[in-house]
Amino acid sequence: MDVRKLILFVLEVSLNSAVPIQITTVDVLDDNKWLADYGALSSTESNLKFELKGCSDAHIILSSQLQQQQPPFYHIGIGLNSNTKTRLAREGEIYQLVDDEHLGHELNCNSFRQFWISWNNGKIRLGRGLIVDVNNIFSYDEECPFAIQDIEISSDEGATLVWNFYPSTSTLVEQPAIAITKVFIEIQTCPRFQSIDIRQVGKDLLCGGVCVKETSCHAFIFDDNTGICELFSNIAIPNLFAYTYYKVKV
Repeated sequence: MDVRKLILFVLEVSLNSAVPIQITTVDVLDDNKWLADYGALSSTESNLKFELKGCSDAHIILSSQLQQQQPPFYHIGIGLNSNTKTRLAREGEIYQLVDDEHLGHELNCNSFRQFWISWNNGKIRLGRGLIVDVNNIFSYDEECPFAIQDIEISSDEGATLVWNFYPSTSTLVEQPAIAITKVFIEIQTCPRFQSIDIRQVGKDLLCGGVCVKETSCHAFIFDDNTGICELFSNIAIPNLFAYTYYKVKV
């Protein structure tokens, strides 16, 4: 037997034998569900594996905020327009599609369909099945990545949907210490990020060096006139856009 096929088979059996977290959404007022409330979203993972049963109109929000649907965020719609379209969009200063709409019947009224989503380092992906990075539907690379803090699911157009989520069961393994390196590039299209520290350092290179040592630092601003170095996380502040940073290249 082909080794790769054997590995995929073992992974699929492991996922299917796990007990999923089941959530039902109904198209009624205030029935939107946040996955962190159900233990279906791990703070250490950057992907989501799930099954979905329903006739149409599944909506998923990859949110930069905790339990708030405020820009910036990503919107994934599966089985829209009577189960004929699937889309990936980004909400920032404006709402815009970031890839061509996929035409096809992705959902089924009577049986579960499997999907995965990943968002590592701003690389937004949607695919079929429960194996991440296999059978891709959509891809989008964010120019200025921001953290995904929560995920909201909902139904639309009168649909009732049943979702089965398979949270990761992986555990952290202690690794030997390695040298920390970060490469910075200037990006002018970022949301406003949360400030984590302000220091007087004198030079932009020293400011970058301070950011390298701070594990939570993902960007910095240096003022040549004052010598002030401000460090930022990758947590976006809602509804503030078009900021320029030296951002960690990913």
